[in-house]
Amino acid sequence: MDLFEKANASKDKQSFLEFLEALRNDFISSQETWENLNIDEFLESIGRWVEDYDKDDINFEKPNWKTISAMFLMGKLYE
Repeated sequence: MDLFEKANASKDKQSFLEFLEALRNDFISSQETWENLNIDEFLESIGRWVEDYDKDDINFEKPNWKTISAMFLMGKLYE
């Protein structure tokens, strides 16, 4: 299961923790695929993604495990 699938499958605490472990392992083994390599850039990109996201499929006022996983994944990818 890739990171997108794991993020999408996050439905409870345990599946979120499994996603975080996969994200951490991806950082360790594939840093060249990461846009944001330090905590400052990572957190900034999460904030920009949340601010920029304009589809109705995510309720940021009542986030769930899937939404939180998506936010962390975007910390890896969003510029």
